[in-house]
Order: sequence, then C-alpha cells, then structure tokens
Amino acid sequence: MRRWGGLFLIFLAFGCQKKTVVRTIDELPLFHYPVQASVAEWVANDTLFMQLAKQVKIDQEKILRHYQIEDSSAQKRIYYTLLNVAMLEKDHDRVLSLIEKLRSIEKKPADRMVTGLILESMTRAKIAAGETGDYREQFRRILTEQTDSLPWTVVHRQIIALKGRLELWNANLLSGTYESQIQPSVDKTGELSGEQAAILVSLKVYLQELAPLQDDAIAVLEPLIQSHASDKPDIWKERSIALSEKDEAQPIVIGIWDTGVDASVFPKRMFINRRERADGLDNDGNGFVDDIHGIAYNLQEDKSTDLLLPISSEQRKKLPLIKQDVKGLLDLLAGIDSPQSSQLKKKIAELQKHEVQVFQEETNLFALYVHGTHVAGIAVKDNPFARILIARVSFDYHTIQQPFSIELAQTSARNYCETVRYFQLNGVRVVNVSWGLSFSEIERNLESNGIGGSQQERRELARKIFAVYRDGLYQALQSAPEILFLTAAGNTNSDVAFDEFIPSAFDLPNLLTVAAVDQAGEPTSFTSFGKSVDLYANGFEIESTIPGGDVLVFSGTSMAAPQVTNLAAKLLALDPALTTADLLSLILTGADQKNGGKVPLINPAESYRLLKEELAGER
Repeated sequence: MRRWGGLFLIFLAFGCQKKTVVRTIDELPLFHYPVQASVAEWVANDTLFMQLAKQVKIDQEKILRHYQIEDSSAQKRIYYTLLNVAMLEKDHDRVLSLIEKLRSIEKKPADRMVTGLILESMTRAKIAAGETGDYREQFRRILTEQTDSLPWTVVHRQIIALKGRLELWNANLLSGTYESQIQPSVDKTGELSGEQAAILVSLKVYLQELAPLQDDAIAVLEPLIQSHASDKPDIWKERSIALSEKDEAQPIVIGIWDTGVDASVFPKRMFINRRERADGLDNDGNGFVDDIHGIAYNLQEDKSTDLLLPISSEQRKKLPLIKQDVKGLLDLLAGIDSPQSSQLKKKIAELQKHEVQVFQEETNLFALYVHGTHVAGIAVKDNPFARILIARVSFDYHTIQQPFSIELAQTSARNYCETVRYFQLNGVRVVNVSWGLSFSEIERNLESNGIGGSQQERRELARKIFAVYRDGLYQALQSAPEILFLTAAGNTNSDVAFDEFIPSAFDLPNLLTVAAVDQAGEPTSFTSFGKSVDLYANGFEIESTIPGGDVLVFSGTSMAAPQVTNLAAKLLALDPALTTADLLSLILTGADQKNGGKVPLINPAESYRLLKEELAGER
C-alpha cells in the first residue's frame, strides 16, 4: 500500500508539473539537426527528409508540452510547422485539427478566415477523392465552396494577396531563396537550426503538395476576385488636414532617421545648416563634414557625407528595371493586372535557381535606396512649414549580411547617442524612426556567418550584442525628452515585445509605436502588435515620392509611422510651444478608440480641432 501510494504521488508530481513560461523569443528551447547532405539533396530525398520532419515534429511537440508560450505568433509558428509535417505524413485528420487550432489562435478576423484555406481544401479533396479518384477536380470544387462562403468585404485583401503570392511562387524561386539563405550557414556550422529545419519542411510541402495544384488554385481565385470588384471605404480623406502658406504657423524641423533621403526631391522642405559649406571641410566644427542637410553613417558605422544610399554606376543603370519589378510585385499583391505585374510573372517563371540570389539582393538594395525618401514624403505632405533633417542609418542588402559583433554594436550605440544629440542641437522636435532590430535577427545573422560555435554559445553572444544595441538606443531616445520619436511597429504580424523588436518594444514617455491599418481602419495582415503599440495609422498602399521624383505605392508600418509624424509636425507648426506631453495628449486624445480601445486610430482632424480649441481659449 505504501509502495503504490508512493508511485501514485510520483505520478501526480509529474502530472502537475508547471510549464515553463516563455515571455520572450530567446527563452524558447534550441534544437539542431546534424546535416547529412546539401540542402537541395536533403529536400529531394524523401526518405532522408521524412526522418528530419519526424524529428522536427517531436521537438515542436516537446515545446507545447513543457512550455507556456504567451505570444500567439510564436504559438502559430509551432502549429504551422506541425501542420506542414502532418501534410507530409498524409495525416488528414491531424491536418484539419491543426488548421482549426491555428484559426482559434489567430486574432485578426480576416486572417482567421483564410488561415489554412488552401491546405484544408487539398486535404478535404484527398478524402473525397480517395487514393485514385478525381483529386484535382475535387480540390477546385472544395476551394470554390470554401471561398464562396467567406464574407468578401472582410477577406478580399487577403484573397487578392494570396492569389498574388501563388502567381509569384515557383520551385526555382523558393528553392533558390532557401538554399542561398541556409546552405552557407550549413557549410559553416554543419547543422540545421530548428528555424531552418521548419523552413525546409514548409518548402517540401510546397514542392510536393502545393506546386501541382498552384494553377488550379489561381483559376478558382481569379474569377472570385473579378466578380467582387468593390473595395473597402476610405476613412482617411475626411480625417486629413492640410496646412498652407496662409496659415499662421512657423517652420518645424523633422528628423527622418532612415536609410537616406534624396534632398533634391524636397527643394523647399530641407533643413539647412547655414554654418556649413559643401567643400569637404567641417566648417562649423561640429564633427561632421558637409552636413548641410543632415548626417549619415555607412555600414561600418563610419561618418559619411552621402545622405542618400550610395550606389555604383552599374547598380544605377539597373534601377529603372528593378523599379518596374518592384511595381509589378506591388501590383500583384494588390490584385492589379498591369504590364509590370505581367512582366514580373514572366521573369519569375523563367528565373533559374542560381539567379535568385542576385534578383533578391537587387530588390533589397532598391528597397533600402528608396525607403527613407518615401517615408520623408509622407511625413511632410501638406505641410509647407516642415523642414527635413536627414540622419542616414545603413543596412546590408546582401543575403548573407555583414556579421554583427560586440565592437560594431558599441560603435552603433555611440552613433545613436551622437545622432540624437545632433537632433537636439538643431532644434528637431519630431523624429520618424521607421526601422528596427530584433534579437532573432542578430542570432540568425551569426548563424548564417558561422559565428559562435554551438547554438547555445551563439545565442549567448547574440544576447550580449543585442543588449548593447538595445541599451544604447534606449539611452539615446531617453536623453531627449523634448523630442517626440515615432517608430514603426514592424511587419512580422507578431508581438513586438515578445520578439524584442527595438525601438518599438520600448516604453518611453517620448516614444510612440505605430502599427498599420488599411483604408477602412482595420489592422493589416502584416502589422505587428502588442501592448507596446500605442497607435494605429494608415499603412496600406500609401503613395509617396522616391529618389529622382517618381512616385510609388508602398505598404508597411514604415508608412504608418510617418502619418503620425506628419500630424505631430503640423501641430507643432501651429503651436511651437507645445511640449512632448502636450503633443502626446493631442494625438492620443484625438484618436478614435475602435474595437473596445484595442485599435486606437489616429484622427488628425480631431487632434487639429482640439489644438484650435486650446489656442482659442488662450486668447
């Protein structure tokens, strides 16, 4: 009796063990898988690959058993990996149950409705067709029924984007992407990380399951889109405000802390340091040469006089073609049948695996080249009193990027403080920061460069490097309470605090983190979220200027943050005496509290009205 009682107590003890609470992404356990072949060979070998997939499944299930993950996005990543393994194992019941689990976790209504849409239709088609039946016809029928039952006004953007992705994806593009990103790391470390293994599992599902039905899925979605041409209402026009030269206002300096700005695009909107001349000298003795419109740091964190990302003559020749590719991509994802989207589809279809890396790096370079100018155009729109001060920060466009190090992080931290000090000395009151850095990004960078020995050693090094960046940036922003910083939440559809994304995860009285909604005020599918997010603004298909003066439409939280910067600058132009606390009050009090306050939407017209009311009261 005593013996059985003891065993029973032991059983209870194990059964009641508390799960380890995971509050940040680096608290998740690490897994690694010894490499037995190249990435391409591994994916092509069904027997070898299923051994990997089964071990990945075991490890992901361990996480769910032993850890309590507080972030829904991290949970979704685990369940998506398990879903992909279930697809490879042809476990139909498990596929359907995992899709339902993913839908129960998804917080965004539109995304919830389309989660697993294609995989569910494929699985139900397999069940209906049996082993030798009319699988393709069943797939079309079931996908048609599934999409017809969805409320179009809610999901139309998700369906359009899904079709756009299906039109872009092909075996060469995806295989070339993952091989160029993963193979160099494997060559250096001799193993796959858990994240890399999950990526390869998703690639295998595409190649084996989705690719054969890709044209069928497009054939179902295309007429659905064409038959529902209506779009959501645009709530932003009635909320906007525009200043003119007739307004009683004063010039206000805005810091655009970004990838660089083409000053020639904004001839009447630039900050001018009149103590400096373009002569290669530091005329005013402030430590910067030729800083007439601002300052810049290159990729090595050295001071530079290039306020726009410098590109070679060969790269410049390619810009018009890359611009057409980018426009084609944006048109595809927006459901626009344009000459550029047709040309891009043709180009992608003909792309060979060895050409993928060059294609992606050229696209990345173009994105960095135009990003800051596009952001600046949003920030100064309809405000003749805005003056742009450029502060260029550099990022690497290569697939395998320059490695992070503690020494580089320390230099960056000093430059953050130096940049903010420069803002202060030149009277900047508002700064837009549409960029960020995460712990995971550093960890992946070290992995791709084969730095850090074991995974645990690499994680510890990544944590040290990240801490230097985090603390340096935090101290820099904190040191300027008179400046309001507006930062983009991020485009990873995840919790910024859990992902430790800086500066958007910071809690500072002079910082607002801005997430993105669409033209109707609904959160976009890409926007990050969480308790750190203070405000939402329009970040969907925003038109603005790019270097050279052309106009392009981009989406992202990078486009949402400068909407708030724009409002703050207008309020300050009308009343330069406003403190940071005053600005915050006007912006946040004027916001609409949608969805029970979960989505506070910027409302420039209301904030403007509140300011006018205050100014009238003072008179």
